[in-house]
Amino acid sequence: MFDNNSLLKNRDYTFIFARSPESWSSSYKYYEHWVAAQTKIIDLAKHCQLLDHDGITVYFASNPFIKHTNTEVIKLAQLFQLKNPPETIDLVSSLQDAIDDYFQRRDAKQTKNGDIILVLVDKISDEQELLIDLIMNATEKIDLIPGTENSYELGISFLQIGEDPITKEHLTYLDDHLVDAGAKCDIVDTKLWYEIKQKSLTDILIHALVD
Repeated sequence: MFDNNSLLKNRDYTFIFARSPESWSSSYKYYEHWVAAQTKIIDLAKHCQLLDHDGITVYFASNPFIKHTNTEVIKLAQLFQLKNPPETIDLVSSLQDAIDDYFQRRDAKQTKNGDIILVLVDKISDEQELLIDLIMNATEKIDLIPGTENSYELGISFLQIGEDPITKEHLTYLDDHLVDAGAKCDIVDTKLWYEIKQKSLTDILIHALVD
């Protein structure tokens, strides 16, 4: 019988930092949400680092993306302090690489208890269809964690920073409707800004696996 703590141990943790270029401007209406989110996200990454003893993976979803493997929380913290952000962000390429990398490690028997991918994002627009296809394809390759009834080896959690309504709509669809659209299973959880502020670190992680 698996409890929440055992589901989260011996697992790899991946963070994708997909902050939109405009959100670095203090005039952006959700700029302060990114400022406020930093402490909670860094605490979350520290918690993951305690669970992932060989280090977390951090992507910066620039174009091309930047990837740090087996790294520490400082790499994620540094992204919040960028002075010259890139002009474009490519979330799909980073997520594709993270998913591909997980399956490669799994097939090489280099993983123990799966992976949780946490995506920090404030704006999704024309990426929606590509994200749907990417996640639906990933569901065809994954299995339940042995001994559980509804917990999968791979979970993807989108953490929305800010309250952009179009992004909220897109993320809610990824969370609630992919199975209806033909996905094999539900591996997506979405946490909206008010939920991120209220939820415990463990709740944020476990909901990526058990929706």
